[in-house]
Amino acid sequence: MGLLSILQQRGVRCYEESEVVDYDLHDDGIILKTPQGQVAAKAMICATGQPLSIFPELQSLVNAS
Repeated sequence: MGLLSILQQRGVRCYEESEVVDYDLHDDGIILKTPQGQVAAKAMICATGQPLSIFPELQSLVNAS
């Protein structure tokens, strides 16, 4: 069983291949904006297939715990 399957069994929703064009941080989570609309979340996983270092604008969002 893969990680995505385990997370989905625990109620996590996954929006694959969704381009995020902007975001707003809030005390209780994040709002991710896409060309199709927006998604409110308590947390997000950024799975780009690329090193995060090529996205310097995301460095402040990284929680290494």
